[in-house]
Amino acid sequence: SCNLHLYPMDVKKAYPISYLLLPCLLFAVIFGCRFNVGVDYMDYYMDYIFNTSNRELEKGFNLIKIFFKGYNLHFSLYFGFIAFLQIFFFLLALRRRAFLYPYIIAALFLSCIELGWMNGIRQSIATCVFVYATTFIEKKEPIKYFIAIILAMQFHSSAMLLFPLYFVALVPLLKKRWISIAIYIAALITNRLPVENFDNLFIQAADILGYADVYDENALVELNQKGSGLGRLVLNTIFLIIILYSNNIKQFFKNDERWFCIIYNLFIIGMFGNIAFNKCVILLRPFGFFRVFWAIMFGILLYYLIKNRTKWNDFMKYFILVLIILTFIANMLNAKNGYMEFHFFWEDFNNIIQ
Repeated sequence: SCNLHLYPMDVKKAYPISYLLLPCLLFAVIFGCRFNVGVDYMDYYMDYIFNTSNRELEKGFNLIKIFFKGYNLHFSLYFGFIAFLQIFFFLLALRRRAFLYPYIIAALFLSCIELGWMNGIRQSIATCVFVYATTFIEKKEPIKYFIAIILAMQFHSSAMLLFPLYFVALVPLLKKRWISIAIYIAALITNRLPVENFDNLFIQAADILGYADVYDENALVELNQKGSGLGRLVLNTIFLIIILYSNNIKQFFKNDERWFCIIYNLFIIGMFGNIAFNKCVILLRPFGFFRVFWAIMFGILLYYLIKNRTKWNDFMKYFILVLIILTFIANMLNAKNGYMEFHFFWEDFNNIIQ
């Protein structure tokens, strides 16, 4: 049974925004100073220094670049401001559930999701704005949600795909757990299907959605090496455990059921994309909007297991922690192009163009 008295929620009391500023600034300093942490990062870096982009970027992102470059500010301040936007919108979305901060932030870092934010920079900003926009789905305020998505589109045009999510996120998937299990199995089956025959279609879609800069002759069927072995198996196991616990967690969060159902639905979408298309970069990119919901659900699951003490839950708590730590290790050992590294600009002065 669920110990509902252990659930200390009062959704009317929001965590003060001023309390978020210091951790956000700390995050911005650290992640703004990281350097050469991925292929995309270096493209953004060179574009900031030399205006090397051969296509017009989204207006919101371009305005940030123009502002910082106009004052001839150091690139670490430019990237630091971007990192601040990312983490601020993410934490802002969760400030009515501040008791979940330690669990979700731990899951975010152990899953290494935040380390990729300085690689796919534009989409990551749009993603964090989208996470904040889910608060408007919860409140059933479609106009504010659509405005938030328009804001996200100012950083990455593919955010246009998120407009229908206002309606999809409210679908009661949790009423039938077998639906989630069926989606999980369908994702595993889809992963085995060939995608090479749709090459031209994907090229056109990539251009429309703003992914043309990541498409090349190898992108369609490029294997995601960090997920082809232990990391992939561990992550899929965690996904399945979350699905199996979903009804219990829903009961535990019954005073805040709508919010949990929204987060869970978006998690399921991200889970499907990650399993089904992990061999295809172009198909995987749009599902990048939902990766952060893994971390949120990981954190929620840990909170549930800790607050509902049984022998089985205690075992699962440590089992999940071991799995997440194994995911962290697998990511660190197999990451390509250095995007997992904490490599700072002052360590590489000889190769930095100021």
